[in-house]
Amino acid sequence: MRGRKIFGFLLTVIAVSVVVLFLKGAIRQDPFLEDLNFIESTIKNNHPGFVNEYDKKFHTILENGAQKAKFEIRTAKFDSEKMAALERFLAKFGDPNLSLSWNIQHPFFGFFNTNFDYVIDKEVAFVRLPTFVLHGKNISYSNLLKILPTFRNCKAVVFDLRGNNGGNVACVQQILEAFFLKEKVQEISSKFWRNLRYEWRVSRGNLAYLEKSYHELKKNSSLIGELELPWYEKVISGMKTSLKSGQNFFRDESFFGNFSGVEKAVPNLKSDFSAHIIVIIDEKVGSVAVHFLNLLSLLTNDLILIGHKANFYNAYFDVRFVKLPKTGGFFGFPMSVCKGNFMSGNWRMKPTLEIDLNDEEFVHEAIWAVVNHGGFEDVKAMQKSYKSAKIGNICRF
Repeated sequence: MRGRKIFGFLLTVIAVSVVVLFLKGAIRQDPFLEDLNFIESTIKNNHPGFVNEYDKKFHTILENGAQKAKFEIRTAKFDSEKMAALERFLAKFGDPNLSLSWNIQHPFFGFFNTNFDYVIDKEVAFVRLPTFVLHGKNISYSNLLKILPTFRNCKAVVFDLRGNNGGNVACVQQILEAFFLKEKVQEISSKFWRNLRYEWRVSRGNLAYLEKSYHELKKNSSLIGELELPWYEKVISGMKTSLKSGQNFFRDESFFGNFSGVEKAVPNLKSDFSAHIIVIIDEKVGSVAVHFLNLLSLLTNDLILIGHKANFYNAYFDVRFVKLPKTGGFFGFPMSVCKGNFMSGNWRMKPTLEIDLNDEEFVHEAIWAVVNHGGFEDVKAMQKSYKSAKIGNICRF
């Protein structure tokens, strides 16, 4: 009799334990679902699109996309499938500034490739511009600025922008001034920036991030610090004032003021170089990299784009990164919206020569064909030889 009672007691304990474990499992949220909720909340509280009255589709994409992603995560069996669901959700916005990075060390912009490579091959200069993000000293960037003026008389200069989704406006300005006449770049820039305005989403999180970025830049001196530090100070001050007054946006005109003194046109500005300019682009090109391309198109008529169409929504800029609380990834999103006359032109950023960028050998073949034949005379023959090549319209921004 006593044995039966003990046995019954043990069964009861086991049953209760099973129920408790089941309830805990039901209550405990999937880490990817928790991160999805975090991403959705972060966008609502910090992304300019959420309060941008001109972006009519933003709320619909956010709500419908989040619901679909939740369903896909709940029904997924593997973490890789859940990661893919989060990435598909962000891809619906069509903005490469909304991004996820997994299993990457991130002390402070630590995962960016900031190595500015260059090489000369038979009078053609190949320049790799992986990013326009610069924090701290960068020897490769310093060396590039010194060598760029010598490339003006090359047969061609190839700027490889693959994967470049922006960074510092001052970095763009310095690279262009090193390659072209400084006066010419400043004249064009003054007109270009005067047509634009940036409006920052006001939030405590964005303000804290800008303050951290400012202190990091101040601690690690760099070539762009002279321009960037005063800009940070003005934006931070404006954000604080706007936060106190309860505004959704702070309008930033601090950087554009740097060119306010460049009013008169430089007379008879002739091309100060003889090189053809070729730019390799892909679907990840965005943000300030767009400004680089726009300014290039204004500085020269001899510009050829090759690669993939830049598939982005380029109204949003100035990316902030936050760590996902559960899965260890990093979520990137823009803090500002850019408004101005140039915006409509970027949608026509279609490569003159659309090619498969995964075939590195063919990329070089395409470049040499353009260089050796002065443009597009031999493109049809190339198309027959390489099935991956497709001919687009000549790029006109």
